[in-house]
Amino acid sequence: MNLLFLYSEVAGYFLASATTLHTDFGYNIHIITRPNDPAAPYVFPERKGISFYPRKDMNAAEIYALYEKLKPKFVYISGWADDVYMKVALQIRKDPIPVICSCDNQWKGNLRQIMAGIFRRKYLRKRFSHIFIAGMYQYPLAIHLGFKKRQILLGMNTADLTIFHRAYHDQLADKAENYPHNFLYVGRLIEIKGIMEMAEAFIELANEKKHDWTLTLVGSGQLKTSLPQHERIEVKEFLQQEKLPDLVGNSGCFVLPSRIEPWGVVLHEFAGAGLPLISSNICGAATAFVKAGYNGFQHEPMSKQSIKEAMSQIIDTKDKDLIEMGNRSYMLSYQITKESWSTTLLSAKI
Repeated sequence: MNLLFLYSEVAGYFLASATTLHTDFGYNIHIITRPNDPAAPYVFPERKGISFYPRKDMNAAEIYALYEKLKPKFVYISGWADDVYMKVALQIRKDPIPVICSCDNQWKGNLRQIMAGIFRRKYLRKRFSHIFIAGMYQYPLAIHLGFKKRQILLGMNTADLTIFHRAYHDQLADKAENYPHNFLYVGRLIEIKGIMEMAEAFIELANEKKHDWTLTLVGSGQLKTSLPQHERIEVKEFLQQEKLPDLVGNSGCFVLPSRIEPWGVVLHEFAGAGLPLISSNICGAATAFVKAGYNGFQHEPMSKQSIKEAMSQIIDTKDKDLIEMGNRSYMLSYQITKESWSTTLLSAKI
């Protein structure tokens, strides 16, 4: 039994979920993909049951030939930007199998999106039987693109919770003894992530308010050398995904201050690690994993003052209450899992 994925570039959390399709459900996974973004240079170990094919070496005829050879249960395509993939999808739709596209674009409701959706409906419906969306910010777009409710699958992004849940359990006792007063950011060091506003907000808090919190930023990107210098701010090199749980023990709150963030799997990951969370309210994953006053706080994007208020609320929270907020994050992380991701895909029927 085979499954075929036509991807732009893969991430570690996707491969963890794809591996579940093999280990738990017995499918052989075949992935056509491009090399990864240099700003996020993930290195993936070989995984049993998963075969990779370089996208640059395959034209539409070769991809379709692979499809005919594999006879997969479904074909999954990451979006609709690749013209070659779209040509192949049109051919495959002649057969009675699901052809699923993924979408993490948020519904904005502006004129450009409305008109693009109207003109795209017929094009997409000829190529896809289902659309797999990230969350509720994407749902109105799926409807606008002409997909019926039964053709819309929810939960396209999921963290590899195994390693983050382990970190949560491993650190519980130590944090109860000595809770770490450190804000953590993990991601690309680029403008749209809102890290400049976050760093400036943190420095203002350090000058205005008596506290012992620090800030750690982990990643790579063009802003790395232009971030403001401060004795309480540490910038660390990019880490492979399996190393991220090593950060949990020294972290008391995870922050994702993005200006633009269609989803943000990293929120799911550090919810699973049991950290209180701060995120901008533009982050798609915040709808699932950041409940204001319950396990964290949301702020307005691009607002240094709003970020400062959220960080100040964490600083003012007692350690025992921060631990409880982290416990709540951990529980919220179970809303989407590798298993739910797999069974959602396998439930697609023509």
